[in-house]
Amino acid sequence: MKNFFVDIFKKHKKTVSMNIKMNADDDDDLYSIKHLDNLGRLVNDSLVEKIAIDEHLNIIHAIRCTLVRYLLPEGEIILDLGGANCPLYKMGYNYRFKRLTLIDLPQEKRQFYKEIVIDNACDLGEVVVRYADMTNLAEIEDSTVDFVWSGQSIEHVSQDQGERMCKEVFRVLRKGGSFCLDTPNRLITQIHTRSVGGGFVHPEHCIECYPQQLMAILKNTGFIISEALGLCEMPSTIQTDEFHYIDFVFGKHLLMRLLMVIFNIIIV
Repeated sequence: MKNFFVDIFKKHKKTVSMNIKMNADDDDDLYSIKHLDNLGRLVNDSLVEKIAIDEHLNIIHAIRCTLVRYLLPEGEIILDLGGANCPLYKMGYNYRFKRLTLIDLPQEKRQFYKEIVIDNACDLGEVVVRYADMTNLAEIEDSTVDFVWSGQSIEHVSQDQGERMCKEVFRVLRKGGSFCLDTPNRLITQIHTRSVGGGFVHPEHCIECYPQQLMAILKNTGFIISEALGLCEMPSTIQTDEFHYIDFVFGKHLLMRLLMVIFNIIIV
C-alpha cells in the first residue's frame, strides 16, 4: 500500500520513477516521481480514470493510513471509537501505549461488516475490545484518557448522537488530551451522489457533515481545533461541480504533502 500510486502505473506498464526512499530499510522502495500534477502525460485520461474508479477506495485507505502513521499523537491510554474492524495499530500507528480500547457494536447490531476478526497480538501495548455504544462512554471515568480516535465512525450515527459522542469524549479526556477524527466531507459527497439521486456515499451513513458544521459541533462541545485538513484535494470536482474520480490521482493528497516535508521535495 505504501507505494500505491507508483504501483498502479507500473501494473499498466507505464514508467513512473520517484527519487525518494519510502522505507529506509528497503532499497527496493527507491523510485522517482516527477511532477505528480503532470502524470497525465504518461497515460491517457481514459486509462487514468479507469484506474481511479477501480482503485479509489484503496487510494483513500492508503491516505488515511498516512494520516494515522504520521499525524496522530502519542498517548498511554487510547480509545478507538468504532475501530474493531480496522484498529489504529493495523493502520500504521507506531507509538507505544499502555492500553488501547476498541469501542464498537457487537455483531448482532451491525448491518454490514458483521464478521469481526479481532487480533489482539499487538507489540505496541495492551489491546482491549469493549462492545458498547460509542456515543455513551458511561463506563469510562472522567479525565482518564490521553487520546481518542474516531476513524470514519461519526457519520454512522445521527447528528444528535454525534454531538453526544463528542461530549462524552470531552468528558473522558485528560486536560491537554487529543480528539482526532476523520469523516466524509459533504461538500464532496453531495456532488458524488448527485448522479444517483442524492443521499450518502454509504447505506449505513446517518449523516455526512460539511466542514463548518462539524467544527461547530466540536467548538460547542468545548474543543479547541488545532488543525483541520483534507486528505485529498478534488480540484476538478470543485471546479466543475461534477464528480471526477481522476482527482484521486491528480489531486495533491496528504501522502505527497507529507513527503514534500519529510524529504524536502519540491513539486511544481
